[in-house]
Amino acid sequence: MLWSFHACSSNEIVNLNHTSITILSSYRTGCYPGRLQAARYEETYASLSREFASQDLRGYVALMGNQVASECTSWKSNYLSEDNVTILDDSQEQIFEQFFDTHPSYGILHEGELVYKSEVLDADGMRASIQSIILQTSAAPLAPPPAPPLAPSPPPVLSLHPPPPLPPRSMASRRR
Repeated sequence: MLWSFHACSSNEIVNLNHTSITILSSYRTGCYPGRLQAARYEETYASLSREFASQDLRGYVALMGNQVASECTSWKSNYLSEDNVTILDDSQEQIFEQFFDTHPSYGILHEGELVYKSEVLDADGMRASIQSIILQTSAAPLAPPPAPPLAPSPPPVLSLHPPPPLPPRSMASRRR
């Protein structure tokens, strides 16, 4: 299934199927615990991004509610301090219904698949999940190198001279 969503306050389309590691949170616009945890989620994402700087980590907040489009900018300015996570419009609750059971919720996606889920913001659990993804992708077996081409067989030797005549057959061999 293709997971593409609009980023709030921009015309950007975000694809959650990419091969990067996606650190995702899901909040309702009016959710008090989500408002309290949003800044901590952002700090956790920033910390994990620094720790795994060689990896392609992306942070998203999937925001649910009836008026996400109008509340997006104010929600971000009120509850997030940096610009290092992208808010996704999940007003249709597609992300929530696919990946989560309660809100607020947190998860890690890799190649569009949920590989970690938690109802609490657990940096250690996220870290362990990211390490597991890195180990699995780095330990993936490589395709064997192609076999070297076979050496061509030498061309037949052609002689410009006719073959020598066969010896005459004996009389005994003619009678049979």
